[in-house]
Amino acid sequence: MNKLLLLSVFLFKSAFADQILFHNGNVSDTINARGISGQVPGSQQVAEQFNISNNSIITGIEFSDVLDVGHNPTSVDFIISTEPFSGTIVDSGSVSALENTLVNTINVAGHTSSLDVFSSYFSLQSFSLSAGAYWLELLNGAADNYSCSYTTSCADSSHFINWGVFSNSTVSTSQLAIAGVYQLSDNLPPSQFTIYGNVAVPLANSGIFFLAGLLISFFAKFKNQIFVPA
Repeated sequence: MNKLLLLSVFLFKSAFADQILFHNGNVSDTINARGISGQVPGSQQVAEQFNISNNSIITGIEFSDVLDVGHNPTSVDFIISTEPFSGTIVDSGSVSALENTLVNTINVAGHTSSLDVFSSYFSLQSFSLSAGAYWLELLNGAADNYSCSYTTSCADSSHFINWGVFSNSTVSTSQLAIAGVYQLSDNLPPSQFTIYGNVAVPLANSGIFFLAGLLISFFAKFKNQIFVPA
């Protein structure tokens, strides 16, 4: 395969590589957290608003995940809907295996021990979202050797996970809903998360680089065999 054809394949794949569709802050800026492990002490129902600028294909979500030192996040449930805790559910599911990266360790006022901050990622079965505003809810989070749900009372809070929050939001229009009560991010720091995917491309345009590369490759290969009769 010649270099021109390889370039066309690279451009074709790049057009569909995952992009950041929404990002409201860095995991490394996490300073506190909200419990999302069900009915353990301190847990809340938390939903964050995000905006998609173009019709897109959603492929994954990353969020700041905080828990006691020595434990690792394992699973979480998610809901994407048109309204917090209500509205039309666009996608939902249970993630049984989070991809975790330890970012740093923080100390939170009122907490007796240090907390580890993870960047937790989970991939989704790709689905389409039209441009607009949506809400992401994370719930029933669990760590190793521990699980809980909103319908199960949990006395042990040492292993539950929290959705990390930070002091400075890069998206001033982000809104946070806790137990159905709307609060602007200016008054309450939002929970950190990033939406990954790619902008939907019409089929007629999606293969333009690939087809162009094929044509270029074809003419480059046979250019020396093309002649004009005298």
